[in-house]
Amino acid sequence: MAVLKKVKRDGKRVTAILAGEGPDETLRVGASLWEDLDLREGDLLSPESEEKLRRASALSETVTDAMRIAADSPHSVSALVTKLTRRGHSKEDSVRAVRAMTAGGLLDEAENARHTARSIFNRTKRGPARIRTDLLAKGYPSASAKEAADGIAEEEYEEALRYHAAKRNFADGPKTVAALCRLGFSIPKIKEILK
Repeated sequence: MAVLKKVKRDGKRVTAILAGEGPDETLRVGASLWEDLDLREGDLLSPESEEKLRRASALSETVTDAMRIAADSPHSVSALVTKLTRRGHSKEDSVRAVRAMTAGGLLDEAENARHTARSIFNRTKRGPARIRTDLLAKGYPSASAKEAADGIAEEEYEEALRYHAAKRNFADGPKTVAALCRLGFSIPKIKEILK
């Protein structure tokens, strides 16, 4: 059994030092999770209390890592959970961390989808179908992907289509139509632009 040797509060985090059979161990826990544990400095921890403290520490680390990842670039919920589990966090903690971020307004999947759609469009000038496909591949739900792709103005898509059609530089033959379809533009729109 371990003893809660020292507890240090630092804003939104609590650092707990456990003394046991081996060297002292430092665990960091979010302040709200710490309050739920109802532990005090000097407590002799039962195996159950020690396990709860370790789980709270692991969840806190997962939340911190999730926030760090999300700050770097927009992610879908599923992509963020996948990235966290690849980094060694448990699936359960990853899902809980992402849910907490979503509930706290720190992760807005619809806004992230719009941002990602705009980024893909600006970089590649792809059509709406391809933008939706790219968003789905990044783990965004179908409704968010459709809404984000539809959020780009029709005029911008037409300009991109004209750009790609001019770049192809070989009349309006089947190869051009096929190439433009692969970029995510619809056949009626392609025929309209190629007239």
